Amino acid sequence: ARAIIDIKNLLKEFKKDNQPKFVYEILDSIKEYFSLKDENKKEKIFFKIKEDFIELEKNRVYKSAIEQRVMQNILIEISLIYTLMLNKISLPSKGEIK
Repeated sequence: ARAIIDIKNLLKEFKKDNQPKFVYEILDSIKEYFSLKDENKKEKIFFKIKEDFIELEKNRVYKSAIEQRVMQNILIEISLIYTLMLNKISLPSKGEIK
């Protein structure tokens, strides 16, 4: 949860016309992933997050040094979340908690 809050705070650093849309899509997918019980649906979302992350990496061209630094921090946070999602044993999702 801390990483999501950090990402949302970092997104405030971007100008209105230069918001990274793939970050918002990734955040929505992460939220959906952790709210599901169905492992097949979770797997599809997991791969969608990976695809969106790749697109985010490809399209990250920012004019200001601040936006470049902020995006690098966002990428690190998303990478940490993705790593935790790979390790299902240590990270129970809402759907797994009874």
